[in-house]
Amino acid sequence: MSRRRRKNRYMALKTWTSLQLIRLTAALSLAGAQRVGRAIGWLLYHTNNTNRRVARINIARCLPELSADQQEQLVRNCLRNLGMVSMEGGVAWLWPIERVRALIVEVTGEQLFHDAVARGKGLIIAGPHMGNWEVMATWIAARTQMTGLYRPPKMPALDDVITKSRERLPVSMVPADQSGVKQLLKELKAGRCIYALSDHEPSKGVGVFAPFFDQTAYTGNLVPKLAQRTGATVLITCAERLPNAAGFRLHFRPGPDVPADADDITSATALNAALANLIREFPEQFLWNYKRFRTRPDGEPRPY
Repeated sequence: MSRRRRKNRYMALKTWTSLQLIRLTAALSLAGAQRVGRAIGWLLYHTNNTNRRVARINIARCLPELSADQQEQLVRNCLRNLGMVSMEGGVAWLWPIERVRALIVEVTGEQLFHDAVARGKGLIIAGPHMGNWEVMATWIAARTQMTGLYRPPKMPALDDVITKSRERLPVSMVPADQSGVKQLLKELKAGRCIYALSDHEPSKGVGVFAPFFDQTAYTGNLVPKLAQRTGATVLITCAERLPNAAGFRLHFRPGPDVPADADDITSATALNAALANLIREFPEQFLWNYKRFRTRPDGEPRPY
């Protein structure tokens, strides 16, 4: 069997398995889906894998003030939360939409959101990949028209599930390319809301190196630039997973206060600081397994 054929068979099996898990967890309660997720997190912690290795490296780099035992406990907890957010996909994508929205049981900083919408200058929902961002979007989309950047997953069948789920919110999705950025700018100028998680590395050539948890990180400037061009309000947002399957607590925090004439590094540094401040509130729910420091300045070795 050729290498290409083996790869195609592997992708087909992976796609089928992913879809079955999504359907399975959609048939469960939130508590049941999270129990499955915690079991997956247990396996991730107790086996040798990339997620555990990268989480250990990132936590040691970003939170050196923690003792070795505290860092290891955070690795264990973040992998448990990684398992839970993975298994909450069926809940967020396939449950009736009102049932998903009902999972948001508390909102902090809600007045910041309403004030930004009423201001009419556009609203940028930014934030880190933590808690459950799919559930978060359901609450926002019920209250204002929203458009988000979207990078399709590698599995087309999974892309179809996600796209149909977001269309029912409704959320308009635009590609993460120049045409998508132009559409986001148009939405903001019309006083509407856009959604762009901002803690992952951008494509090469469109970012700058700026501090993130006092570590040099290749950082995108899309959110600050859109805010500078339109005067839109930026809010740092996430949906915190509550204990015992009690639902989620939605948080709105003020975005970075960046002057209109700030340079790219200054604005990227301010955005990273705002993201880090929220992550520090419940760091176990952040995706520490993401290779955030993969792109390095010339001559500096990669940590992974």
